[in-house]
Amino acid sequence: MTATESKLLAVRTALIEILTENKQGMSLAQLPLYLRRKLSFSLDLNELGFPKLKDLILSMNDRVKLELRGHNHPFAYLIRPIPRVVKSGHNMSEGSKEEKMTHNCNV
Repeated sequence: MTATESKLLAVRTALIEILTENKQGMSLAQLPLYLRRKLSFSLDLNELGFPKLKDLILSMNDRVKLELRGHNHPFAYLIRPIPRVVKSGHNMSEGSKEEKMTHNCNV
């Protein structure tokens, strides 16, 4: 992995962490300040291949959604993953590891 790829991964990870901590989303105007606090390097979007922060966020459309609130006020928020469900309807995130293993063996 190149240095640029490592930085890009760090930025994406930081974005996910920030949006996880701010469940109602965050204004695109505030995100750079929060990113600077999380990252151990200065953020240069051009170096990462993105002209604007919006473009980086749009490249993460499987995890992050952009939404206009009010008059031209973009917000980013985390897309909630849909819980995996097995045939019997039990949520895989519930129960202990042993229960999951036992349940999966009995399906």
